[in-house]
Amino acid sequence: MSKYITNLVRNFKLGEGLPTLMVDEAKSLDFSAPAIVTATMAAPTPGGPIGVISRILDDATGIDGYFEAIQEQMPQRQAQLQELADKCTSLRMRLVKVHRDAEYAGSNPPKVLVRNFIRAKRGHLDELISVIEGFIDDIPSGRTKPAFTESTTGRYGLVTISIPYENAAAAEEGYDWVRSAAGTPRAKRMSDITEDSVRVPFQILHSDVQM
Repeated sequence: MSKYITNLVRNFKLGEGLPTLMVDEAKSLDFSAPAIVTATMAAPTPGGPIGVISRILDDATGIDGYFEAIQEQMPQRQAQLQELADKCTSLRMRLVKVHRDAEYAGSNPPKVLVRNFIRAKRGHLDELISVIEGFIDDIPSGRTKPAFTESTTGRYGLVTISIPYENAAAAEEGYDWVRSAAGTPRAKRMSDITEDSVRVPFQILHSDVQM
């Protein structure tokens, strides 16, 4: 069975809220699935910083358990959630299906998570998934292999390559390494079958996820 990840995304008001508040939000929910909390100012959206609480679920049955936990614990968390809501311009929930888990190769815990959002052209999602999985399979030993997920909510055809890095310098080296293969037939085919892509580095604020 496939793993799933829930992504609770908050867009904070500029100058009025900090995504670090979401660490307390994640810890306040009594739920067994591991979580990672990330934040960025680099997203191509207007407004303030964006924070994300990601929960890794063993299979699709965990989705129901997660939402039930949120509903059941709403009364005791109401004040905390209202404080967060007052500091945000939007709140949304995204669900993704995991095709590949990350295999982290760094010597120290990662501080940066780079998410690459890629949208397939209509009719090419299966081919795009196959191309990306082939790229991941060919990553040499000693380099981190990314998590690879497919969105099952929102607009159709969105996949995400999420790569943990030890620090920002390592993330930039990773960008250069990927870009060096831009002229390969695989990279050119990937360009042909995608509408667009966005690379967004996130700071890891909290994680109890084993990588």
